[in-house]
Amino acid sequence: RQWEKDEASEALFSICGVAIYKDTIPLYPNIKAALTRMHKERIPERVSRSEKAEMRKFVWAELMKCMYVKLKLAYCASMHPKYFKSESLKSESLEDMVRMHFKDVLAAIEHAEPAKDALFEHEQNQVVANELLEFALMKFEDTYEDQDEPWWLASDQPMDGEKRGMF
Repeated sequence: RQWEKDEASEALFSICGVAIYKDTIPLYPNIKAALTRMHKERIPERVSRSEKAEMRKFVWAELMKCMYVKLKLAYCASMHPKYFKSESLKSESLEDMVRMHFKDVLAAIEHAEPAKDALFEHEQNQVVANELLEFALMKFEDTYEDQDEPWWLASDQPMDGEKRGMF
């Protein structure tokens, strides 16, 4: 179970006051895996409070990763000089962004209009589709190292002799 591996303290247990790491016990991972496979169709009649708390902590930690991505994208969008004082983005505070659904944050970025006083004269009549979205995604991409970009995990991994490229 995923939530049993999220804290360092769960990697050990105590016998008579002596802390022993589970990994140091011979065949412990094999025995645990065999027991898990044997009982995988069963569910406990009652789930203990500590187990429920562990599950909640795990789910919360997973949700925080998504929240972090959403806020990072909103922050990257707020860095654009033309949209810095834009009414569509200014109305949302950090708390509002936290409460908004990801699709609503993305829609606000995608459909934002630049602040009129931030535009040069020659830009007044120009309409650049998705300018803020492209800027925000570019800045968001720059927050990751080349090999650590998480969106590459969803694509095919390059085989030997191949290089990955973005078009």
